[in-house]
Amino acid sequence: MKKTTKILMGILCLCPLLLLTACDSTTYYTINVYWSDWNYGSVVGNYSDPRQLEGTTMTLIATENTSTASTNPFICWIKNNNSVVSTNRELQLTYNSSTAGDYVAVFEETNPSGMTYISLDNLVVEGLDSYSNVTFSLSYSLIGSSNTFITFENGSLSDTGEFISDNTNVLFLGSAGQLDTYQYRFRLEITSPTNSGTITDTYTGQGYINNDSFDGQLSTTASITRDDVTIALNFEKLNHTMFE
Repeated sequence: MKKTTKILMGILCLCPLLLLTACDSTTYYTINVYWSDWNYGSVVGNYSDPRQLEGTTMTLIATENTSTASTNPFICWIKNNNSVVSTNRELQLTYNSSTAGDYVAVFEETNPSGMTYISLDNLVVEGLDSYSNVTFSLSYSLIGSSNTFITFENGSLSDTGEFISDNTNVLFLGSAGQLDTYQYRFRLEITSPTNSGTITDTYTGQGYINNDSFDGQLSTTASITRDDVTIALNFEKLNHTMFE
């Protein structure tokens, strides 16, 4: 009986400790905030401590520099250097698993050769027997660092073999003149319907983007050719007119 009493007393003593431990279990997430160029603007907000408790809210406001506001306006917020999450200057975030990551306020670049971010404007496929119900998956690989392809855009071709992008998926090209960070290899997987189901053809290579490709322009075209099929990938530097 005494042994049983001691065990019960021990359990009772542990209960408050277990409750305190349960109450103290917290989850933190990290949100890092940046802006594309100090010369054109910055961000106002409570982001000085990037690691915060789950549920904490934060408001960010992209603010253009007064002297360059007309020539270098705010364009959008980009998350993790690959997707546009908002075109509003003010961005409100709540810390959780889906919002954790890196956010960049992007301001328009005056110099055409300063290609920090580009997006796919449109894609044109020529040479298929039919474009009806044809879907595709476009991916890329950074030349010189990896042969792993990362999905960039998915969609369906029109009856004429064209896809128009909404420009929300982006490629980060880094600083102007760093050619090694500009070179990408593209792969397009095209899925077409057949009498017995679907068939997927893969087109890879010859689609390179580098600094010289733009040649001082705001847009450029990469092409992939295999057999009788030609694919044109038309890219454009991010600018404020994309989302008007």
